[in-house]
Amino acid sequence: MAAHVADTIKLGRRARAWDDEVSRFRGKLMWREMISKLIDPDRAWAVYTQYGEPRVKGCTMCGGYCPMLMVMQQVKKIRGEVDE
Repeated sequence: MAAHVADTIKLGRRARAWDDEVSRFRGKLMWREMISKLIDPDRAWAVYTQYGEPRVKGCTMCGGYCPMLMVMQQVKKIRGEVDE
């Protein structure tokens, strides 16, 4: 993590803009969009789908216990929106 921060600082605004874009996609659980912006999207996609395309919307590490997914579900519930 420290190396990531150091690289972002060293490489300046362009790197920060890219990092922010990837982070926004990750925070919204938009995996295809996030992977398309990575340095090696083909390799990232291969790792992401190595056991088949995940069936849950959360990340492959957290699955259905993804905190971002839980927050999104609670917000929808509070707003009275129907979950997909």
